[in-house]
Amino acid sequence: MDVKQWKDPIYGYIDIPIKYVRDIIDTAAFQRLRRITQTSYSPLYASSIHNRFIHSLGVFHLGEIAVNTILGELQSKYSNIDSLISLEEVKATFLLACLLHDVGHAPFSHTGEKFYLNDLQSGKYTELHERLKNVVGDQIFSNDVPKEDSRSAAPHEIMSAIIGITTFDMFFPSSFNKEFFARCITGYKYSEV
Repeated sequence: MDVKQWKDPIYGYIDIPIKYVRDIIDTAAFQRLRRITQTSYSPLYASSIHNRFIHSLGVFHLGEIAVNTILGELQSKYSNIDSLISLEEVKATFLLACLLHDVGHAPFSHTGEKFYLNDLQSGKYTELHERLKNVVGDQIFSNDVPKEDSRSAAPHEIMSAIIGITTFDMFFPSSFNKEFFARCITGYKYSEV
């Protein structure tokens, strides 16, 4: 697989597939993350880079280490697992979720994320969850979206799933990919197996 190396301030050189660079990282939707800062540690580490762009590349790198380890363990313990599910499809979708998990951040990062909610006073997630369900288009996923707002993912996480699926739809050939991607970002668990 052809890769491009990126110099990460924490992990050194990390490899990202050229296809992801060309079709995701080089897009305006992803490049805008360069201007969205994570300001919480800036006063402590004034010269460090704290933006959602470099953070997303680092999460992709760590996600790749984690998924390779987990899948290696599964394959060594269960020799027939590849016949049950496509591990490469699971890995690819998980890595997309790692790369795109913050693509829904608004300017000023967490500060403005309540503006994604349809009722700012009560903080209701109704409209945001309806958009997510429509984008994913899977009834089991729709049933698993929390009814109580207190169990909901952060608004930027829901928006990241929506933007990821709609903007980069070429990476989601099946409903499984959309559903699993959304679950990886939002943390919404499967109630049925």
